[in-house]
Amino acid sequence: MFTTSMLLDSPPVKGALEGIKTLNEHEIWIVTGRPSMIKNITEKWLSVIRLNMTSFSLSVRENKLSVANGFDVFIDDFFDEVVNFGQAGIYTLLFDRPWNQSGVLPETCKRVHDWDTIISLIKKLQEQKN
Repeated sequence: MFTTSMLLDSPPVKGALEGIKTLNEHEIWIVTGRPSMIKNITEKWLSVIRLNMTSFSLSVRENKLSVANGFDVFIDDFFDEVVNFGQAGIYTLLFDRPWNQSGVLPETCKRVHDWDTIISLIKKLQEQKN
């Protein structure tokens, strides 16, 4: 079981803060599968790491897709979630982790290993739209 201090002391993924700040002209949402009982802790953690988000949405995994209306890109480390978004036609990036190595990704999904790649792919997508 996680404790409050474990959650609050967890560092963000390497490069995430810088990457998100690079994308500050975009509307960025955090949609998490964390239980609603720790929403306040999650919001406090975002404050502690000094991440100011345009919007923060907390949902259980089954409902992540329901909050995705208008999303251009979805990033997650949960394989099944990425597949669901990809099958819904949303450009999706699977952040590579030991727990998500099995299965075949849809064509609308790409596995990424770091935030530099995420930023590069999002900028490329934006250039294609312009």
